[in-house]
Amino acid sequence: MRLQEDRNVNEDEENYSVSATELNNAFSVRVVVVDDEQRAVAKTKEALVSGGIGSCEGNAGAPNEIRVQPSGNSITFSWKAPTCDQDLSSILGYEYMIWDQENGVPPETTSFTPKSSVTIDNLNPSIQYSFRARSRLTNGHSSWSETIESVNNQKSDHNFI
Repeated sequence: MRLQEDRNVNEDEENYSVSATELNNAFSVRVVVVDDEQRAVAKTKEALVSGGIGSCEGNAGAPNEIRVQPSGNSITFSWKAPTCDQDLSSILGYEYMIWDQENGVPPETTSFTPKSSVTIDNLNPSIQYSFRARSRLTNGHSSWSETIESVNNQKSDHNFI
């Protein structure tokens, strides 16, 4: 269901705000400028607004307690699923990135897994890797988890919480 609210312009005011309680679970806000004949003459893009306290947007939805388990030429990363409020935005799975730490730059693309773990195969044992994950939501994604750095598949003592 899509609702809208009209706010009249006060010529003495340049800034307008809407309190979170007034939004009542809205997902986005858009400003539309109308002329004297009620024709839309300009509009902003819709801006995402937090789904509420404890929603899965932002840090509340980020995977946590990431654990690392190397084995041969592979590493398994697992994490605790967030305990955020999924009433407004459900978790569909997790996006993740793994990259060569020497390169220093995360890839521009992400991979997806529906589970709270992923095994990366065919890794070079002499390379140090970095890893991070985030929740994919019905209306976007959470913040990234903390980046796990200096991981390679020769070490078995990694346990990041």
